[in-house]
Amino acid sequence: MNSPLVSFIIPYFNAGSTIQETIDSIFNQSYPNFDIWLINDGSTDQFSIDKLKEFEGNDKIHMLHQENAGPSVAKNIGVQNAKGELICFVDSDNILLNNYIKEAVIAFDENPTIDVVYSDFEYFGDRLGI
Repeated sequence: MNSPLVSFIIPYFNAGSTIQETIDSIFNQSYPNFDIWLINDGSTDQFSIDKLKEFEGNDKIHMLHQENAGPSVAKNIGVQNAKGELICFVDSDNILLNNYIKEAVIAFDENPTIDVVYSDFEYFGDRLGI
């Protein structure tokens, strides 16, 4: 299996209450060759702004800041800056299973003509009333 760098692109707007679980789920991946591009889309609440400061100094996390322009613009900014051979979009309230990226890399490796890999998802938390 090849080991390409995977860049996670995370648009972030006032997501201080969920981002830690998202980041933890990325760091818990069984696939180690990744970096994270966290795009602050003009967060306005102090808790969310302070939460971003906790990630400063981590070599795998790159932060970019922009005026609020929406998640699509934030994703485009992330793609323009990312260094990975593969790009993975993750929302700031997503939690990835531990083998999520490893399975995607295997799919790309075994099928060199494909351009996109996607997966099923499960709702949790407020969506389930938990």
